Amino acid sequence: PEDTCIWYVNLENGRTKEILKYTDFYNFETRQEMMDAEHKINHIMINPSGNRFMVLHRWLKGNQKFTRLLTVNIDGTGMYNLSDDNMTSHCCWKNDDEILGYARKQSSGNGYYLMKDKSQKFKQLWSEVLTIDGHPSYSPDGKHIVTDTYPNRARIGTVYVGNEDKIEKVARVYAPFKYDNDFRCDLHPRWSRNGNKISIDSTFEGKRCLYIIDIEHSCK
Repeated sequence: PEDTCIWYVNLENGRTKEILKYTDFYNFETRQEMMDAEHKINHIMINPSGNRFMVLHRWLKGNQKFTRLLTVNIDGTGMYNLSDDNMTSHCCWKNDDEILGYARKQSSGNGYYLMKDKSQKFKQLWSEVLTIDGHPSYSPDGKHIVTDTYPNRARIGTVYVGNEDKIEKVARVYAPFKYDNDFRCDLHPRWSRNGNKISIDSTFEGKRCLYIIDIEHSCK
């Protein structure tokens, strides 16, 4: 539709401005699969300096789902197709020019990729250790990364901490069967401001709780 899907909001004065419509995404490097599909815009994240953001453009057609990762200037101009191999999931900015995300690349499959904005340059991280979707983020000093996994067949989710060269498990967490599908509780690891601790959401005690993991030793 011609409806607005992204707004610019000034938090200081409360003013809002419409900057992008669904049709802006449809008309940008249109693919055959986009025609007569349902289009969605998800997971907007602004870069550290606030002059550019990333966004997932998803479209659903029948039983098929496609996702591409786009980056855009904060005023809605300068749209760039950063990753368009049908699947991109959770991402985070490393800095103003690089994005770490779980995605699919035709050359190497699903995994975590560090991508250079406004280019087709990328490198895969942890290909022999971790190729499962999670929620990555960089530590406040930018030296370390935390991510997680969804529960496996044994209902165990894992929290990983490391750097771009290697990553290791710091916690394994049970998810009771009653917390699944729409009632699931993703771990969603988040850094403390000093980078010494991580918080997670979990249900392993039979209720939704917030837990703290001390990872100071793991980051040395």
